[in-house]
Amino acid sequence: MTFKQFVEDWTRQHPLMLHDPDNDNKRFFLVRDIASIPDFTRTLPDNASPCILFDMMYDAHYYSDGQRECTYTLYFMGQAGQGTNLPDENEAVMHTFAQEHKLIQDFRKYCEESNDLRRRSAPQIETYFRTYPYGPLLNGWYATGVTIDVVEAIECID
Repeated sequence: MTFKQFVEDWTRQHPLMLHDPDNDNKRFFLVRDIASIPDFTRTLPDNASPCILFDMMYDAHYYSDGQRECTYTLYFMGQAGQGTNLPDENEAVMHTFAQEHKLIQDFRKYCEESNDLRRRSAPQIETYFRTYPYGPLLNGWYATGVTIDVVEAIECID
């Protein structure tokens, strides 16, 4: 199981997201890099909050045993108002960031449980997360970026 699959699986299970790529409840999206996020938020529907953006660009160190250590970035996203930065939206922005940090803690706990179970196919995830705020983006979207170190098996592409 790749880290991307691991994260998408979590978004399917979490009660605030219940990601379903086959219906109108998409909550997990791939993005090229941080520079593409503002334009990407223009296409997100209002009902996609909260969601996770998975940055496809990552740093990796490859080992001779078929493993690699990667540093991935996830963006926990939420919508709050119209992104005007006016005082009447500040409470909604604070609530959105609080919700994002709750999701981050829920995801961290899920990672710890996965590491404890030592599931053979699951990646080993460092559960010390580095976070940073990002926004406002288009249409009132705000993000909390999270960088995560992961050791996983090397994907074979045929």
